[in-house]
Amino acid sequence: MSPPFLRLIRKMAVENHALVAVGLEDEPILEKILQTLYEAQEKNYARLVLVAGKRVHLKVSRGIRTVNSDNPASLLVEMLSRGEVDAVVRGSISAAKFLAELQRVFGVRKGLRVALLRSAFDIEFFLTPVGIDEGETLAEKLELLRAGVRLHKFFKVEPKVAVLSGGRKEDLGRSEAVDRSLAEAEFLAARAQELGITMNIKHYGILLEDALKDGCTLLLAPNGMVGNMIFRTLVFLGGGGAVGAPYMGLSRVAVDVSRAMESYSDAVALASALAGTKNL
Repeated sequence: MSPPFLRLIRKMAVENHALVAVGLEDEPILEKILQTLYEAQEKNYARLVLVAGKRVHLKVSRGIRTVNSDNPASLLVEMLSRGEVDAVVRGSISAAKFLAELQRVFGVRKGLRVALLRSAFDIEFFLTPVGIDEGETLAEKLELLRAGVRLHKFFKVEPKVAVLSGGRKEDLGRSEAVDRSLAEAEFLAARAQELGITMNIKHYGILLEDALKDGCTLLLAPNGMVGNMIFRTLVFLGGGGAVGAPYMGLSRVAVDVSRAMESYSDAVALASALAGTKNL
């Protein structure tokens, strides 16, 4: 049975009741998203501020503050950096614009995220890397492993890590690309133990389904493109769900979501639960 991450997050969110800003642009599902934000506020996950583009006309009540801006991505990140809010959720704002603002304001070289997902069988687990340009080097993957383990420690859950690669272990010799992927995964699992990141780590090859059956709580994809495809296949085709993906290594809390997600309620809860945490 997987750890109840979401239950812990919702409980901590209510306890924190942080001030969370959510970015919004005009979307066909905007009204549906707003209903999920009302739900988050009514469940006391957070106090909300909605930061929207100039062309987004929000008729919001229920004690939710709204702010319109020509550059909502910039305003959202500036509010976070100035301490005007405790945490932010990117929402439907452009991912590229939001990341550019994080880089400008917080000086990060690259946004590194760890996503909390739920399978169609209600197994909750973290996945990284999930951005197409993330996890491009061994050093980045080790950094993401450290970040995922830190998240587990925050939630007081013992991590069980699966390193994924491009084939089964017995596929060695079928192609140079597969061989490199297998060797890299073996190296990462061993190196994580050597560095004391975690001892509870194993190379599962391409068999992510076995990793989840074995109770793994953190999956390390071979690269960000593969991680992004795992995310999309699970969430948009496979009947699973996504909570959100915190940006790791920031001095403040910023949670990413996919613009295709129809609910931000649990992403708000995640941001509120993490609020006040320094350099996750």
